Amino acid sequence: MKKILFSLLTSLIVCTTAIAQSAAPGQRPTGQGAPPQAQQQQAPPSAAQPAQPQAQPGQQPAQPGQQPPSPGQPGQPPNGAQQPASPKGPQPKTKEEYDAYQVAANEPDPAKSEEAIKAFEAKFPDSELKGALYQQLMSKYQHANNADKTLEAGRKVLQFEPDSPVALITIASVIAERTRDTDLDAQEKFAEGKKNAERAIQLIDTRAWAPAQLSPQQLDAVKSMAYVAIGAMELNRKNDAAAEQALRKAVELSTIQPDAVTHLRLALALDHQKKYPAALTAANRAVDLAGTDPMIREKAIQEQNRLKQLTGASTGAANPGGSNPGAGGSAAVPQQQQPPPR
Repeated sequence: MKKILFSLLTSLIVCTTAIAQSAAPGQRPTGQGAPPQAQQQQAPPSAAQPAQPQAQPGQQPAQPGQQPPSPGQPGQPPNGAQQPASPKGPQPKTKEEYDAYQVAANEPDPAKSEEAIKAFEAKFPDSELKGALYQQLMSKYQHANNADKTLEAGRKVLQFEPDSPVALITIASVIAERTRDTDLDAQEKFAEGKKNAERAIQLIDTRAWAPAQLSPQQLDAVKSMAYVAIGAMELNRKNDAAAEQALRKAVELSTIQPDAVTHLRLALALDHQKKYPAALTAANRAVDLAGTDPMIREKAIQEQNRLKQLTGASTGAANPGGSNPGAGGSAAVPQQQQPPPR
């Protein structure tokens, strides 16, 4: 369902807030129309960008005024280390280009921002900032819960920045949530989504993308979202063993903000393979993490109670019939064609 889609994409935004603005130009050209000089001034963030996440216990918070590196670039050297003479990341060539960038970036309405970005792209076809603008647009459409436009903007990001893990994972997540195995173009979309997710994992594993302001745990959280997308796609395709493998990896990596939906999907993948005790463990964890979200909690409790009956454990009060979520009735055996929660 759309609410769960928004929940998963929001998790990605929370994990990558610090890097979402990494493509923004770090310098403003001096003078009227003059080329940018090497300065340390950071561009003001977009008004549409979410607030910086709170530092987790035991983690070193990002230093105030620290400029995040651009996607695909390794982390900056620590304070005191020698800095390169020329700035990294996309830069405006003129003050006019910089000002036009700010107009498009600071427009909070996604549709109006998209119009401004297209105008910017037409006026400055050689600008280095087009990828940064489309990444911000992707984030705005995420907040608006517009999956189709999020996907469209993400693909535009990859035209200019093919190794942007944020765009790669976002596209994979949208495909995983919105594509059913009965869609005419399902296999094509699944192939695109899995390729993108695997590329994001590769970039993080090889440290080709390792922003200095993200802790190892935060990098793992970003990577876990790629495994979540792979697991959801494999579950949709009824490749339950592959789904289990990816979702277990996602659970292992997601230590900062464990996700109820991921545990529920792991429970379903195990359930489909008749691994009932392990499935019940995952379902119990999903219930614990569901909190007060009524839709996710209801589905998790349904699966939990069904598995309790299958394993002989005592059931809770909710859904005592043990109905299979999405199956519409009780079942003595797991349904191998059972879809994941929507």
